[in-house]
Amino acid sequence: PSQTADSAKMGNSSAKSAACKEALLSFDSQQVSALESNFRRVAGMRDPKDRIDEESLSREMHLGGDLDSRLYRALHKLSGSDKPLDKGLKYDHFVVALTKCCSSSRYDKRQFWMTVVGEADGSVTKAELHVFFKILIGMTLKTSGSNNSATIDCLAKESVVQAFDQVSGEAMEEGQTSAWLQKEPATEDFFSKLLSAHFLVDQSAGDVQTMTLSRTLPRLSRPSRLLQDNHLWVLGAHIPPACQDRPWKCLYSSNRHGQSFARLVGKMVFKGPSVLVIRDKGGATFGAFCPVSWHKHNKFYGDSSTFIFTLEPKLKVYRSSGVNQNFMFLSTSLTSCTNGLGVGGQKDYWGFHLDTLLEKGICRSPCSTFEGMPCVSSGVTFDVDEVEAWGCVPDYVADEKELEAAGVKKKKPKSWEEYQARGNSSALDNNLEAKAILEAAGRANHSDDVRAADAAMQKDQIAQRMAAGEPEAPSDEDEDEYDDI
Repeated sequence: PSQTADSAKMGNSSAKSAACKEALLSFDSQQVSALESNFRRVAGMRDPKDRIDEESLSREMHLGGDLDSRLYRALHKLSGSDKPLDKGLKYDHFVVALTKCCSSSRYDKRQFWMTVVGEADGSVTKAELHVFFKILIGMTLKTSGSNNSATIDCLAKESVVQAFDQVSGEAMEEGQTSAWLQKEPATEDFFSKLLSAHFLVDQSAGDVQTMTLSRTLPRLSRPSRLLQDNHLWVLGAHIPPACQDRPWKCLYSSNRHGQSFARLVGKMVFKGPSVLVIRDKGGATFGAFCPVSWHKHNKFYGDSSTFIFTLEPKLKVYRSSGVNQNFMFLSTSLTSCTNGLGVGGQKDYWGFHLDTLLEKGICRSPCSTFEGMPCVSSGVTFDVDEVEAWGCVPDYVADEKELEAAGVKKKKPKSWEEYQARGNSSALDNNLEAKAILEAAGRANHSDDVRAADAAMQKDQIAQRMAAGEPEAPSDEDEDEYDDI
């Protein structure tokens, strides 16, 4: 009976307004049920005139600063209510406002964002944007179990710098804000996703704060010498969410694996989407997000989600210009042009290129493949100081279709018995007649003694590590092997 009474209070009867009925058509039955339940929970339903007001919405959202108040005022404006702000929003008006915010066009969501965060004329100041980013980043770090205030403030400041990259002064005008938001869909959708999570989702499903974010801070499986949190935050805004689900795997580090082009290629090929980072000896740090597996080919490949970035001296991302499809290039066997690894541009006029010794590189500008890209290294030619490659999908396995398209095939893995035989064999093991002749002549087979000594030494080393409680030494021999066709 009490639930029926509550439903009647919210206008869940024939008295429901035509605008509310139309608005509810935007939601499915589960969302409508969740909306009714969450409205009752937030409003309190203490009397027939219960509404969601600024205080109750602030208690539910707890965004901080004056954003709770701004959010309430923006919803009130959308609702069409003729009641003063302090009278609150009844169910019918709240439904209308929520529909306009959550089920509207990108343009409407953009306008709503500017209403909440910015000024009445649509402009947004650096201070207002800093407050917004502190809230967004705080929620992001909370989902990953971290909530360091110094880190949040640092990332918020970096986000403001990125937003104002092409803007002079302390505020973006409405047109500048709108243009920036079009390139930042995760930011543009923030309030619609936040309200959807609080009012259109059954709250018994868990903490609503974990359901609102389409932007994350990429994590690394081990510390990086080149990538910092502020770098990852900015890069993460341009990398597909599927590439940020789990910590990125360090495929190659010149500091750890040695400066070897062959090792770099061997670690990177057919490992799926990756991030390549280079620091040159002039102090510039730059790289590229590569959305498909690296593989050797005499033509460019990749797609328009490829981008080049700079980390030092300035943090900036350069997206595809759409002029050409010259994204990724890797070759070690051509004689008609320069071998090595390249991203963007064209052969001999690269966005950036590494030679097959991993010692020197070339970077030309302008690069037609990426919009507005300057020379990202410390000079047109540069000396390589350090390189890292990170796999964005740690357990990526290339399928047969991908391998066939690249013109390679995967080697059949050897059995353990075959591996042991290969590692411990002697040339005489497969020639019993020659071995018998040597034995008859009194010539010892020294390989047997050497292998026995090696086996004994290995056994002792393993026993010593186990006694000391040390983990088994890591191996680099777990890489897949491929044959060129």
